[in-house]
Amino acid sequence: MVKAVFFDFGNTLAYFPGAAEREQELVALVGPERFNALRNIWLAAHRDDQLTSEEIIKRGHEAKLFSASEEQAVRRWLGDVPMVMFDDVMPTLELLKNNSIKIGMISNCMPKTGEEISTMPLAHFFDVFIYSYRIGYSKPSTELFQHALHVLQVRAEEALMVGDSVEKDVEGALSVGMHAVLLDRDDKNSYTPKITTLHDLWTFMRQLEH
Repeated sequence: MVKAVFFDFGNTLAYFPGAAEREQELVALVGPERFNALRNIWLAAHRDDQLTSEEIIKRGHEAKLFSASEEQAVRRWLGDVPMVMFDDVMPTLELLKNNSIKIGMISNCMPKTGEEISTMPLAHFFDVFIYSYRIGYSKPSTELFQHALHVLQVRAEEALMVGDSVEKDVEGALSVGMHAVLLDRDDKNSYTPKITTLHDLWTFMRQLEH
């Protein structure tokens, strides 16, 4: 019987509107190699808590990763866009809580996102937030999932992981003996088991009991 459900965050519970389009625009301008280098600067800036766009722009200029004419596209890519929750999130969390299911989050998000999550309406449903930047391990590391199980005091066979990545969420959870299901909102992945909406999560959980 599932006693705890862990969720990924990005593209599972919430998304950044237009993020894919802004990234595609920038890659088309600067090319994949320079974009990846710029993205690494962005990641490093977040890890160092240097979260301003100006700091990242400065580092990108110093590394000659984009020209003056390309800077506006970089700024659009870095734009602070509010996260938007998917419509099926709140009803699902309410259903789980009403049935005494423990709820946790396991995410590779950056510190700034972790802070923003704490202010979102979904936050009060969660019993624990397991962030890679706090633990020192990232999904699909077994240490991260084992830590999550320890914190919620549940056995692996009593826990279910829900996420949009086969490698990071599903395989990571399975590696420690947890149940796992892929959330494929666009219904483009052939992997099974999967669900395409969180509205189907409760039915999937009941099927695990048989």
